[in-house]
Amino acid sequence: MKNILYLFLAFALFSCSDDDSSDTNDNTSTNYGLIPKTINLYSNGELTSQSNYLYNENNLISITGSDDESNSGVNYSYNEEGMINKIEIDEYYNQELVGTFKFDYIYNSSNVLVEIISYQENYSDESSSIETFSIDYPQENEIHIFSDDENCTDILTVDNGNITSIDDCSSNQTRIINYDQKNSVFKNIKGNNIFSNYFVNPLMSTKNNNIVSVDGWELTYIYNEQDYPINITFKQCETCSIQRIEITYTN
Repeated sequence: MKNILYLFLAFALFSCSDDDSSDTNDNTSTNYGLIPKTINLYSNGELTSQSNYLYNENNLISITGSDDESNSGVNYSYNEEGMINKIEIDEYYNQELVGTFKFDYIYNSSNVLVEIISYQENYSDESSSIETFSIDYPQENEIHIFSDDENCTDILTVDNGNITSIDDCSSNQTRIINYDQKNSVFKNIKGNNIFSNYFVNPLMSTKNNNIVSVDGWELTYIYNEQDYPINITFKQCETCSIQRIEITYTN
C-alpha cells in the first residue's frame, strides 16, 4: 500500500491554493505554462501504454491510462482551499474492474497535510484494507511518514523542491536520487510537488527538476526549446531492455 500512497502524495504535501479570481468553470487550461497532455511509454520500440491528463485550468482532474491488457482511471477532488482532499483509483483488467484505491487527505488549521487514510478493495478475492499514514515535519528539508501498518517511519530529505534521499524503514535501505537542472515535466501542474509518483513512476515525483539516476536506473533526456523534456530514455543495466517515454504538452 505504501507504493500506491507515494504515487499520489505529492499533490497534497506542502501544496497551497493559488490566488486566482479567474472563472473556474472553463475546463481549458490557462497560461500558467506547459503541462503534459499525453505520455506514451515504449519498450524496445513498441508502444506499451498511454496516459492522458485532463485539467480544469492547471488543476489535474484525472489521468486515464491503458496498455495491452489493463487500464486505469485516477480522479482527483479538491476542497474549498484548492487542496486535494480525495483521490480515487480504479484498476481494470480485460475490461473488468478488479480493484479500487481511495485516499482521504487530512489537513491541520494551517492547511498543512498531516494524515492520509488509504482504503483498498480487491474484487478478485473480496479482500479489503485500511491504512493510516501520519506526516510530520521535524525540521526544514526533512519529512517523516509513519505507517501504522508497518509501524515504522520513512525519512525523506528534500532540496530545492526535490526528494534527494529516502530512508525506507521497511527495507532498511536508503535511496539516493540525482537530478538535472531543467524544468520538470510536471512543474506547472497546480498543487503538484516533490512526492508525485516516485515509487511507481519516478519521473513524476519531481516538482522542479528531472531525475537522472535512482536505484541503478540511468535516464537521458531530449528537451524542447523551453527546457521541458519531450523524450526520455531509461534502462537499469547494459543488457536490460531500453524504455522510452514521449511527452506532448498543452498550455
